[in-house]
Amino acid sequence: SELKFLAYRLLTSEPLKENGDPKLSAFIRQEAPEAWEATEALKQIIREKYHCEISQEEQLYLAIQVKRMHDIFG
Repeated sequence: SELKFLAYRLLTSEPLKENGDPKLSAFIRQEAPEAWEATEALKQIIREKYHCEISQEEQLYLAIQVKRMHDIFG
C-alpha cells in the first residue's frame, strides 16, 4: 500500500520525484481543511524525526486517508 511505501522511503531516506497535482491538493485543502492541517502536523513530525520531506503527492494521499478515517470512525 502507499503507506508502506511511504514508511519504507522514510526509513531509507530514498528521495521521491513526484510533483503531485496542485488542483487536487487545493481541492482537498478546501474541502477537508482539518485533514490537511493534520497532514501538515505529520509532515513536521516526519521532518523533525526522520529528517526527510514528504512530497505534495504523499501529503495529498495522507490527507485523503485521514479524511476517510475521520469519516469512518468519527
